[in-house]
Amino acid sequence: MSKKMWMNWHSWLGLKLSLLMLVICITGTIAVVSHEIDWLLDSDLRLEKTGTVINWDAMATNIKTLYPQRRLVFIDRPLYSNAASIALTVDPFLGARRVYLNPYTGNIIAEKPWYASVQRVVRELHRYMLSPVAGIYLVGPFGLILLASLITALLCYKKWWRGFFKLRINNGARAFWGSLHKVAGLWSLWFVALISITGSWYLVEAVISDVGIELQADKAALHTPQFNTRKVIEKQLPPSAAIKKAKAQFEQFTVATVFFPKDQKTPYVISGFTDIPIVSASSNVVTIDAISGVLLSLKKTSEQSAVEIWIDLADPLHFGDFAGLWVKAIWFVFGLMLCALCAIGIVIFLKRIKNRSTERSFSAKVWGRARFAMYVYLLVPILSGSYLFAEVNDWLPRAQLVKISAINIDEKPGFLLLGKRDDYFYLGVFLECQCLMLPTELSLVLKNGTSIPFQSNKLGFLGKSARLLPAQLKDMAYLEWRQYKKVRLRKYIGAVDIEL
Repeated sequence: MSKKMWMNWHSWLGLKLSLLMLVICITGTIAVVSHEIDWLLDSDLRLEKTGTVINWDAMATNIKTLYPQRRLVFIDRPLYSNAASIALTVDPFLGARRVYLNPYTGNIIAEKPWYASVQRVVRELHRYMLSPVAGIYLVGPFGLILLASLITALLCYKKWWRGFFKLRINNGARAFWGSLHKVAGLWSLWFVALISITGSWYLVEAVISDVGIELQADKAALHTPQFNTRKVIEKQLPPSAAIKKAKAQFEQFTVATVFFPKDQKTPYVISGFTDIPIVSASSNVVTIDAISGVLLSLKKTSEQSAVEIWIDLADPLHFGDFAGLWVKAIWFVFGLMLCALCAIGIVIFLKRIKNRSTERSFSAKVWGRARFAMYVYLLVPILSGSYLFAEVNDWLPRAQLVKISAINIDEKPGFLLLGKRDDYFYLGVFLECQCLMLPTELSLVLKNGTSIPFQSNKLGFLGKSARLLPAQLKDMAYLEWRQYKKVRLRKYIGAVDIEL
């Protein structure tokens, strides 16, 4: 192809979806330092360092004590020594909530909606356009477009390695913007290549995953043991015991995240860093049975193939999150340059068509029919963002707490949580202690023998609950846990005070 043809391709690729590319580049640039932005904006994240040892047990215990009805999903190690740890919890009424903790004392500092965070919203916007379904397929193709733009730019710019300092200042605005676009592109060449390759990989990885191919053989597989000899409710190992077991598998290991079990069938999953640089914490993962402490599976960077290591390299390379704040600063600066390249490309095109006589609108002149695709794309984050904004401000209709009643379940302290939305009541069963339930079929049996299964009722209550009509509240007889159609535990609740 001729130089002109490559230039036409470069212009077409860079222009037709340039507004969307600009949005993705801006959000990606902000995402690089989003944790630090949160730290600056949210005073609850800032604290004085009062120790050196992360107290995982105290953090987990305090969350369970203050929020006994919530499921603790994970706790992250603080990003910096003067920052709070962040835990993800799921509340049956409020949904996903973030809890800020002092990592040294375990004290709870604050709790907020999960999306009340610049980091969370910007990352989701950058990677998935805030799309609740298949968002990677909205954003992933732009990695390929960026890579194609890079290749066509080099093919149409002969002897490009001589142009690092060829900035034309005194030859008019069009020449200036054109030369600035070339110079900025050359200086950020390595960065554009890195971002486009890793961005394209996310799309390839999604396709491979969706067709059922597993690239990481030791990807935290849950080797479920036999539970026939266990009680319906078992004591849970403290996280410190699981962490000790995890550390014993490495010569050097720094815990990054502790994922907590939700029942006897799911283990502790502990990820972290070793002395091998750059790779993400997901490159070193230990899964441990939460009751016996038995090692279930182990994933080490040093034992992985090149493809597996590349999977765990992509994220740190894409976001510059592998060597502290200075590397993030470099990624942020070059991210701004990439944003500028997108914007300057639009400016160059406008200079080129300035003297064309046309009655078409600005958007039609710049983007042509591609503008309609961009409008549809942008509707996704606008609609999803509106939903998240309503969720953060608690504007969404939810079930409301009606009553809490204490109850002992298999000699373990617990309670019944009753919520109401519209014409229905939702009954949930929770344990106050650090205990794990056996995966069973739980039902509420009424006095007339009717069995109401506990299941997901997302319109009223997150997590499994029994949905009841008002008349059924006074007709409750007992709770029944079944496994393989065999009754494992039965708890009569007729005498429990749950009158309204």
